[in-house]
Amino acid sequence: MQLKKLLSIALLITTVFFTAGFATDTELVSASEPTVKALIVAGGGGGGGSTAGGGGAGGVLPVAAHNIGAGSYPVTVGDGGATAPTQTPGNSGENSVFDTLTAIGGGGGGGWLYAQGTGGAGGSGIVIIAYKTDGSDGVSTSSTGGTITTSGANTIHTFTSSGTWTMVAAGGGFTPTPLMHMRMMAGGGV
Repeated sequence: MQLKKLLSIALLITTVFFTAGFATDTELVSASEPTVKALIVAGGGGGGGSTAGGGGAGGVLPVAAHNIGAGSYPVTVGDGGATAPTQTPGNSGENSVFDTLTAIGGGGGGGWLYAQGTGGAGGSGIVIIAYKTDGSDGVSTSSTGGTITTSGANTIHTFTSSGTWTMVAAGGGFTPTPLMHMRMMAGGGV
């Protein structure tokens, strides 16, 4: 049930992220290479033991255009912070990573000395990679890894656990635009 809820949320985030675009740019990306969109979410921090603080949310890194070459890329999906024993701080969530892009895990919640009970575990991260189904951004639908779906004109690879994404270059139809942009945002605490 929890996985189904996570995938529903991921689909909603993916739909909003890949259709809304970005208003500001922080880094220029070469348009002469194939590009993908990515959404990287790190694991959330676990809650502190007893009646303590909740863990921080995992960092979120939406990327509108990331240059990528043909080949295999490890994908690391950060686990949520482990359950904290009584009267101790929560454990931090783990980072999620795709290629050179890293979302930072959420910080663990603070502990409290005078009560009993364990803290809750943090939620796991997710990594989503998308590209145009028609190959116009240089990536072929023969690329593999994760759970593969389509939404509108995009092919989407969703990783809820670590794995490998293999990019296959499109055989034709890649038309470089003069310039593509990337925007990065991070959240959560450490």
